[in-house]
Amino acid sequence: MTDRNINRLSDEVVEDLFTEAFESQVSSLTDIGEFECKCVRESGKEGMKVEVTIFGFAGTPTPDDYKAVKYEEFKKVVVGREDIANATFVLNPNDIMCLNTNDYVVPYILVQV
Repeated sequence: MTDRNINRLSDEVVEDLFTEAFESQVSSLTDIGEFECKCVRESGKEGMKVEVTIFGFAGTPTPDDYKAVKYEEFKKVVVGREDIANATFVLNPNDIMCLNTNDYVVPYILVQV
């Protein structure tokens, strides 16, 4: 590991790293089939969040499951790579947004680099 910070990586690289981590740490353990990750940064501010759009199907956890943090796996996603320090993203259940009957967006906020 080096001291290279995840904040210095491009949005696309963060999205790829987060997608891989989310797949192994959350979705494969909770029957989430399809999802998409988007890195969001506020201009002029340090830090970031990743919004995970979950495309719900039968058996997929619901937005209410996320809001209640029904599964321990929901709480955090740790992203890392050999050339950067590990970064921890935590679930922000208060900002979960329903898109329609089955699909919803789950935000994870960067808390540690």
